[in-house]
Amino acid sequence: NEQHYIRNSHKFDKTPFNVIVIQVHKRIHYLRILIDSLRSVRDIESCLVIFSHDHYDDDINRLVQSIDFVPFTQIFYPFSNQIWFKTFPGQSANDCPRDVSKAK
Repeated sequence: NEQHYIRNSHKFDKTPFNVIVIQVHKRIHYLRILIDSLRSVRDIESCLVIFSHDHYDDDINRLVQSIDFVPFTQIFYPFSNQIWFKTFPGQSANDCPRDVSKAK
């Protein structure tokens, strides 16, 4: 996240007027459909698209980085369950069971 920058900004003359934030999960098929639909949006090149990831996946990153029709950047959730699965935000050995009642 500290090294993010706007990709494709050199291809477009306009300063982005609108920002679109897309929360990306693990479903590359749906992301591909979304990106294809964005391609047909009128004046999309005047937007900045931010892809916010909660999971790191090389295939998804290659898909996003192949975008050439709009300025975009990627950010990654710093405490992903993918990496922090045994501590917060994941389940820790010191945590109460997930479905414990309030009384217990």
